[in-house]
Amino acid sequence: MDLGIRERVAVVTGATGGIGSAVARRFAEEGVRLALVGCRRDVTDIAREIRRSSDSELLLLRGDVAENEQARRIVDETISKFGRLDILVNNAGIGCKGAIGGLEEGQWDRTLSVNLSGAFFLSKLAVVPMLEQGWGRIINIGSLAAKNAGNARPWCRPESVQEVSGPAYAVSKAGLHCLTRCQAKEVAHLGVTVNAVAPGPIATAMNPELPGCMADVVPAGRMGTAEEVAYLVAFLASECASYITGEIVDINGGIWMD
Repeated sequence: MDLGIRERVAVVTGATGGIGSAVARRFAEEGVRLALVGCRRDVTDIAREIRRSSDSELLLLRGDVAENEQARRIVDETISKFGRLDILVNNAGIGCKGAIGGLEEGQWDRTLSVNLSGAFFLSKLAVVPMLEQGWGRIINIGSLAAKNAGNARPWCRPESVQEVSGPAYAVSKAGLHCLTRCQAKEVAHLGVTVNAVAPGPIATAMNPELPGCMADVVPAGRMGTAEEVAYLVAFLASECASYITGEIVDINGGIWMD
């Protein structure tokens, strides 16, 4: 299937992570020109990998999306190099484990700043050139955690709440889901779609194995792969998905169905 995105320009944040790097590779295979953004880790390694198998043009950027001015620089440098911005994938995010009673203020603030405010800053800025072009795709990487309130209970044992609970992460991703729908309504009539992907258990460096307490309740019987998420993101970025907007698309092996 021709996705119709060859030569489009995409910004992928969190491009050094499992899902972010898989999305970058998938886009490169489709001939998308890429601005790869990393914060804590250098994007050189994923860029080197992409260049071995693709001739896609790359821009390597470092920036903390939680800082409005850095988000602005990411957008400005992308447009300066490529002359346009067509696709934004808000993938940058951090995890935060621990029940509400044990959360520190700094943990809460930083999680919401990166996972939610960062996506807000970039989406607000990136949509401007998209609207001028009359075409754009914003895809936010949400989470199953936004739907199950940040932990796997009642499937997991109550005594395991500290190790599996993540209310700060869950709230940040629930806010991201809501932001997705709010912005989708604002720009749907102007050629820009805004959607979110909500992964469940995905095998990445952050989550190498399915927790034992959940292993028996995932209908698919396994964790998903970053590549499966990347295929879904690529589809939502494509011409084929032009009538899909404001959706939170689950990809979780059947552990949550709505």
